[in-house]
Amino acid sequence: MKCKEICRIAQEKSGGNLTDYIAGVYEQISGEPQAAELFREFVEEEILNFKARKDVKARLFEEPEAQRWFAHKSRLTEGYIDYLSQMDLAEPDFYEKAWDFVDKSDYFSDKTERKLAFRSVCMHPLVPYYQVPEGLHMDEEEYREILKRLLPICCRIRFVFSKMYEQRTERASVLADILKMVSDEREKVVLLAVMLNEQEKNVRSSEEE
Repeated sequence: MKCKEICRIAQEKSGGNLTDYIAGVYEQISGEPQAAELFREFVEEEILNFKARKDVKARLFEEPEAQRWFAHKSRLTEGYIDYLSQMDLAEPDFYEKAWDFVDKSDYFSDKTERKLAFRSVCMHPLVPYYQVPEGLHMDEEEYREILKRLLPICCRIRFVFSKMYEQRTERASVLADILKMVSDEREKVVLLAVMLNEQEKNVRSSEEE
């Protein structure tokens, strides 16, 4: 069965609840010969199209096993996905291992627990998973040297993050123009690091207010 058809059936049965929709997709995928591929297509494309209704409660959470699962196995599932994501797997391999963990491992004792595990995996921030290249490593001395050289531009970045804008796109476009002020790849990376740091400071500041 194709993923779109699986999702259509699951959506009709869900009543508009995202958790029950995901559980329904698991029921449809489980037993399919290309289950891992269907799982990948679901989290990369189909789940984004689901229109949830906030007034509909999840039937899955009313199962007796649900509270026990959240108490004992929720962190296990999240931790396993964290572990897989650090292995730098090819994308098909990641989905194969994640699916086998949910559908075949002995960690989960019944269908309800497997549905809950599948929901946890689908809603994990590292899913969809992407195999990305290793980032640039730079020692502290080089970083500080480039930072010193680019100090005037760094001051401009701090100004832009302190200035009030009506829309995020306004700030983003100004920052994009700032990046164009340098052509060296390592200098661009340092400026992006400064931008990330300023963004993190803004987030912390707003949380403290």
